[in-house]
Amino acid sequence: MARKVFISFLGANKYKPYDKVIYQIDNNNFETRYAPEATLNLICNDFQDSDRIYFFLTDDAKKYAWDDYTYNIKGETIENTGLHNKIKDNFGSFIKEEPIKDGKSELEIWEIFTKIYDALNIGDEVIFDVTLGFRTSPILTITLINYAKALKKIKVKGLYYGAYEARENNITPIWNLISFSKLQEWSVATNDFVDYGRTEKLINVVGDDYTNLKNALKNISDSIETNRGRRIMEGKIFNDLEAALNNIKKIYPPPLSNVIDEIKKSTNQFSTTENWKNGLTAVQWCIDNKMVQQGITILDELVITYLCIKYYAKKKYYQKSYRRGVISACLFVKIKGTPEEEWKENLKNDAEIAKDIINSISDELAQLVSQLSSLRNDINHSGYSKNQEPDEFKDGLSKIFNDLKPLLE
Repeated sequence: MARKVFISFLGANKYKPYDKVIYQIDNNNFETRYAPEATLNLICNDFQDSDRIYFFLTDDAKKYAWDDYTYNIKGETIENTGLHNKIKDNFGSFIKEEPIKDGKSELEIWEIFTKIYDALNIGDEVIFDVTLGFRTSPILTITLINYAKALKKIKVKGLYYGAYEARENNITPIWNLISFSKLQEWSVATNDFVDYGRTEKLINVVGDDYTNLKNALKNISDSIETNRGRRIMEGKIFNDLEAALNNIKKIYPPPLSNVIDEIKKSTNQFSTTENWKNGLTAVQWCIDNKMVQQGITILDELVITYLCIKYYAKKKYYQKSYRRGVISACLFVKIKGTPEEEWKENLKNDAEIAKDIINSISDELAQLVSQLSSLRNDINHSGYSKNQEPDEFKDGLSKIFNDLKPLLE
């Protein structure tokens, strides 16, 4: 079971006993002068033995806020109970007090960052209270969150801020600003999708909030990564994505609408109805996203699909393995110049149409298909056949694709 961790800071203010505020989360109130005390009591009542509460304290924060402190104001002795004594009865076994520098230099801020990061374990479920502390605390926290998500796979369960400036009738709301963390996750995941065609992160952050979108993204990614040419050509997977995106009427936080627009832009070149040219778009997608093996395979099979559609009256013949075999054999004959008496049985059975197909295939198309087949054989045999350099596949695919497109359109 994942460990729950609460992390907070304290300011170095002199907290007076009469400076109490009523803090509120989801209509539940707690009166205190310390916002993190309210968050703890309103959010963290289910902590177990392995869970931890970390307070990162400068020397002044420990002196004036964490420990009890006595001071004089206008001749009056003021006795202030520190936060530690106020929470130790309910949370004492979970509390870890960690000293930190004042953060007066970039080096000190990085030391604070490292100290907080080192306190986290892999997979922790973390609640932050960023109400108090030095002014760089929110920046440090957001940066730390993204860093720890990547390297320690933490899950952020709350990012709380006691909004004293928004108080009404002495009730101060404690806002959960976790949506800022979620926006960062969406942004990183969308960048992965738009720039590299990878959907894993995006599927993860979409989660069950938008099930149709998650399923549509997964279907597109899986179809391209596993060379599902027929699915790509049929267009349904792109229609499903378009429908899922259009059905998102309200999304929170609001900036996510821009993220949705980026997803739309990256896929709107695909036809949502059956169209063999989706194969061309998929190959370009593979080139753009460095999916070289997929691009080579999809393009090689797309040439056969195109010729099936062109030379056979029945539209669905492109799906038939026999007809595809005939087209493939015609290309082989054209490339090799194989005499009719040496044709394979499938061509002899359809000799008339085979002759028409072979005669109509240009030498340029045949040469490009030959080059493409060579790339496909080498990459699929792990370099044991010809062993070309990796860059030759990327450059070769791009060149062949650009030369082939005018011959297919």
